[in-house]
Amino acid sequence: MATVLVVLMVVSAGGLSPPCAAAAKEEKPVVVLPPAAAPGEAPSADAAAFVRSCCDTALQADRDGSSFCYDHLLPYAAFFEGNQVKVAEVAATILSTNLWVYACSLATY
Repeated sequence: MATVLVVLMVVSAGGLSPPCAAAAKEEKPVVVLPPAAAPGEAPSADAAAFVRSCCDTALQADRDGSSFCYDHLLPYAAFFEGNQVKVAEVAATILSTNLWVYACSLATY
């Protein structure tokens, strides 16, 4: 799973390079996150443990990164249903959205 996330980061970062940016159209990427848990609604203990396990496995050497991963993925824990592919999809969506926001903020300078 960590390999998938690294590949997605490299591909996304490649899209921000000047040659790619010049050729790219100015439009918001179409990415949709699944519904998050309602504020104050905690996921089940099993769902939270699954998210913790995925984050710890993907970021074994980086405890701060694992905590960051857990905090960002926990609201979607009920959606994953024990499926690591769904975890990777949500992580990639969060990553691509954050990269798009970062690219837009750079464009305003």
